[in-house]
Amino acid sequence: MKNLILKNWPLKILALFFAFVVWFVVIKITDPQISKTFEIPIEFINDEVLAQNGQVAHIVGDQTMTVRVEKARSIITSLSEDDFSAVADYSKMYRDTQVPVKVTSLSDKVLDSEIEQEALSVEVSLENLQTVSKVIEYETTGKPATGYVVGSVTIDPASVSVTCPESYSQYVNRAVVEINVSDMNETSTVSAELKLYDGNGETIEVGTNNISWDSTGVVECKVELLQVQTVIIDAEVSDTDRVADGFIYAGYTVSPAKLTLSGLRNNISSVTSVVINDISARGLNAPVEREIDVRKYLPEGVEVYKDSTIVKVTLNVEEIAEKEITVPASAIKTENLHNTYNAQVSDSVTVTVRGPESVVQAMTASDITASVNLDGLGKGVHKVTVRCTFASEYVSVVERKNVTVTVTSK
Repeated sequence: MKNLILKNWPLKILALFFAFVVWFVVIKITDPQISKTFEIPIEFINDEVLAQNGQVAHIVGDQTMTVRVEKARSIITSLSEDDFSAVADYSKMYRDTQVPVKVTSLSDKVLDSEIEQEALSVEVSLENLQTVSKVIEYETTGKPATGYVVGSVTIDPASVSVTCPESYSQYVNRAVVEINVSDMNETSTVSAELKLYDGNGETIEVGTNNISWDSTGVVECKVELLQVQTVIIDAEVSDTDRVADGFIYAGYTVSPAKLTLSGLRNNISSVTSVVINDISARGLNAPVEREIDVRKYLPEGVEVYKDSTIVKVTLNVEEIAEKEITVPASAIKTENLHNTYNAQVSDSVTVTVRGPESVVQAMTASDITASVNLDGLGKGVHKVTVRCTFASEYVSVVERKNVTVTVTSK
């Protein structure tokens, strides 16, 4: 057997060599070597190194790395970009602009040494990070239950710090939460989503473009609900009998006559009116208008809702005037006559009325309610004093007059 193997061994080696050459030529013809380029997305790592220095990087140009691989056609055609990894490591950055990129093979069909990179690094530019603080604003949607309005809103936390590239900080305009108050009828604490907006009212997406904040994105909002009700405005005027000589106080007017108030239910439920009680008419000889801030007359915890807090109180003071007015006998009423009698007023009465000039000059007999009290009177002819009342409380009779009344049996 040994002799068989060793016999003519040079010829056998030569035959083996020629067989290899033939195989190699066949392979080259049927599965030739070809090359192909791939665009590999670059993964950036260790950017926290920049953040620790208060910086952020902007990629200059494309964020892909071009690589070339030369292999047999059967292998090349089976490869794709997913068979490679390109990693740029910020911790190895040099010259403040270049981040080295290492491309590795994820396939056992290609060795790392067989990968030819177009470039060994990617260019970046550095920018400082800036932190801006924004007070958190709120907007409400919906309407509370009837008779209630939103009072104060307390937001926790009250502000948010936003970290972003220095060139972008000017665009961070508002931090806002939107609170739904539909059908609320009591003070409540609700959670609301926090959003950032630029100057055009567009939403800024946190987590993109190197923008971050010190918030979870949700804040707690305590919404105070106030009860509202409309009340009248009254005034208590002092020294109405001490106006200037020859003049008379003729009442007051308030504008507006009503105000809408708001407050917590316990504070406002007992408020039915607002009384202005420190106005004096002493020495006045003409109408006077005074502007009063009603807030000092409100109980604690109650405020004017939306309306102006200023009301105008006009003290009406006029010259005293007198006028004689005749009331016909038929217009004089009889009162308290015993039901077994009839009574007949025989004559008219002329009364002198006294009061504010504008009121007195416009008066006629129809503005006077005249009556006689016949209580206890029997049959016969009687002189009875006429009692007069007026629509205006500021008009009076200068002198009371008598009329003749005849009482007869029914």
